[in-house]
Amino acid sequence: MKKRIMIGALTVLLTGTMLVACKPSEEKLNEAETTRQVLIEAKKAAEETFLDITDSSKKSELEALAEREAEIESIDFTKMSDKKIDAVLPDITGLTQEYQSLQSTLNATLSSEKNAKDEAAKHMDLGSYIINKTGLNIIEVKIHDITADTYSDNLLGEGVVLEQGYTLMGAVLDVNVTSSEWEVVIKDENNTSHTLECGDLKSADKEGIALVISLDSATGAGKAEIGSYNDL
Repeated sequence: MKKRIMIGALTVLLTGTMLVACKPSEEKLNEAETTRQVLIEAKKAAEETFLDITDSSKKSELEALAEREAEIESIDFTKMSDKKIDAVLPDITGLTQEYQSLQSTLNATLSSEKNAKDEAAKHMDLGSYIINKTGLNIIEVKIHDITADTYSDNLLGEGVVLEQGYTLMGAVLDVNVTSSEWEVVIKDENNTSHTLECGDLKSADKEGIALVISLDSATGAGKAEIGSYNDL
């Protein structure tokens, strides 16, 4: 009888020892949960940034990472030994680093899109008719934004001649609304350039303008008068 009792007690003791061995230490459990939480936050940050951009090229990569992250979230660390937790921690850290790398890419895209949006907000397209009253045949018309010191493309287009007295329809001016001073630079068939005074383009009729270019034959002074489509 005593022998049976001793064997039974030993069995209970061994079983208890095995159960304890299958559970993690409090220190290891805290480490595992902290490491996983860092992953969860990295995932959340990346997905939130992705929603803030228009570029969807990283969608499939995010979905693949999310599948792996979901598997890690489903792990019950309380049923694992310290040794098993140590084996899985590098996978969690590695996935976190992948999210952080993707986050850097998404941040760069977000910044680029914001800059492009901010720049676009500075500009407006202004439809125009260009009416040639210079007395010359014109092969080039450019808008010089004096404030930004930039020149437009040739508004006439390649190989187009705007003859004296004729009107070019459909030209579109890219106007920087943060600028305050412009001039028009034209070139005649002799490749001679002429600079014409120009008014405030950003305050012009947004429905479109008539840009009347002229030269004083006596002084050579030129001007580009801004009118409305309705003035034609």
